[in-house]
Amino acid sequence: MWFLVLCLTVSLGLTGTVPQIHPQAVGYWGCEKNFQPWQTLVYNFTNNRCRGILVHPQWVLTAAHCINDYYQLWVGRRNLFEREGTAQLFHRVTSFPHPGFNLSLLENHTRLPGEHYSRDLTRLRLAEPVQKRETVRILKLPVQEPKLQSVCYSFGWGGIQPVTYIGDVQCVDLRLLPSDECAKAHSQKVTDHMLCARPWEGNSDNCLGDSGTPLICDGMLQGITSWGHIPCRCPTMPAVYTKVMPYVQWIKRPYWPTVECSCPPPPLTQIKYT
Repeated sequence: MWFLVLCLTVSLGLTGTVPQIHPQAVGYWGCEKNFQPWQTLVYNFTNNRCRGILVHPQWVLTAAHCINDYYQLWVGRRNLFEREGTAQLFHRVTSFPHPGFNLSLLENHTRLPGEHYSRDLTRLRLAEPVQKRETVRILKLPVQEPKLQSVCYSFGWGGIQPVTYIGDVQCVDLRLLPSDECAKAHSQKVTDHMLCARPWEGNSDNCLGDSGTPLICDGMLQGITSWGHIPCRCPTMPAVYTKVMPYVQWIKRPYWPTVECSCPPPPLTQIKYT
């Protein structure tokens, strides 16, 4: 999979081509069992893997660049290689990419001046709701933008070597960066629709791997892994995520109660997420 979060090589910034991204997970710590019960595994025919987040019993949020003609989706699964009795598999999955994402970037793999990967979000609808249990839960959507001092983390299965995977899911603590600092670190355009983060430990590698993994700050979903560059071991090149907060209404639109008035959407407390 070529769209996972890593660090930049100078040559990639000069070619104008979409950067080649590989799954890696250096500097992680082992997540506790059932620590992230809202995680999902997204597969397609080409065996590329993305991740997703349960935001509703029948809806998953992932990255738009993960779009494919066919999906298989696992929930309640912690290990990539072992059979787990708590896991649930869904074959009938429909995707709804954000209309503001430039899908043409995925077809020609080139960028024109000013093009960028803003709104890299896709809703995935399951044919039937998940069965909620200890290993399957819904993650809260944000009610406000994250602050720079927020306590954040992400996770993944990416291996230490390119195109390899670790069996058990791994977690990493992250800190948010100011947008101007992020923009200076990347040759590609960083917009207001994006967040940047790097590990708290300055010497840790920011090789989060796995497109579509979440950026979770103070217990709420704030970002979806979008893009980055190789090689790894590049602490000056932070990972880039799509902001979630500006798109909460779009995310929830399919399952909001229908209201025949111009009233604002119901608050989060009126929707049963867990």
